[in-house]
Amino acid sequence: MDSKRIELCVPAERSMLLVIRMTTSGVMSRAGLTLDEVDDVKMAIDEACNLMMLQKTGCQQLAVSYEYNDGCVCVKVEGKSMIEAAAVEQSADSSMQDVIRCILESMMDEVEMTAREDGSTEKVCMKKKLPEDRRPSV
Repeated sequence: MDSKRIELCVPAERSMLLVIRMTTSGVMSRAGLTLDEVDDVKMAIDEACNLMMLQKTGCQQLAVSYEYNDGCVCVKVEGKSMIEAAAVEQSADSSMQDVIRCILESMMDEVEMTAREDGSTEKVCMKKKLPEDRRPSV
């Protein structure tokens, strides 16, 4: 199967997390994940979105991209801001980032958190591997 990519960009508001959760459910079900795996991915994305909203006071949009192919589903979460990075105060401390990393790693197969110069998280990339017998055929 060829790689499939879906991108979603929403305002960085708690009320928009429902839109992200619903999109995640549809994409992950289509990719062949079980209901329990879909719930894990939704929770992981929720945590990553919360991290983005907490750490950047200027976070105005959440960008979530989903890409799946024969072997795995990759999800990237990014907080977008219209404010210069130097003008934004960091409010998420490193211990909170460590806790969120542990949560993400318990639900996903691979987690990569990219840091900015100020130590804040720029983006979170996560992968969930698909067993061969459940890989989509279309």
